Amino acid sequence: MLGQILTVAALMALTQAKAIVTNNCPFTIYIWSVPDVPHGSRAKNLPIKSGGRYQEPWRLGSVKNPGVSIKISSRTNGIYDGADEIDFAYSIDPKDDSKIWVDLSKVRGEPPKPQMRLSWFFVDPLARP
Repeated sequence: MLGQILTVAALMALTQAKAIVTNNCPFTIYIWSVPDVPHGSRAKNLPIKSGGRYQEPWRLGSVKNPGVSIKISSRTNGIYDGADEIDFAYSIDPKDDSKIWVDLSKVRGEPPKPQMRLSWFFVDPLARP
């Protein structure tokens, strides 16, 4: 389902670093960014229409859960109802914040299809055009 044509893109640059999920599925997907932060504006069951995009700056998780997971489902409340779920997780290296560790995992549902891509773009802000 989600594995059909979903693109998960992670853009990294020191000055404008962010995680980006682009929905190339022919249907709406739903996004959660976990852990939430108090009084934060992180995604919770946020619908992303076909062709839409969700992005957030790379961020630290909590003391208890230092990593961040962007959870993706094809159903509203899908992560709570046992529907399909793919997690794009990342963690900023505590010893070197220029390093970000990422993981793309199928939690439930059908396995990712060949059309699902994890794309990386590395931008060196010190490089001259």
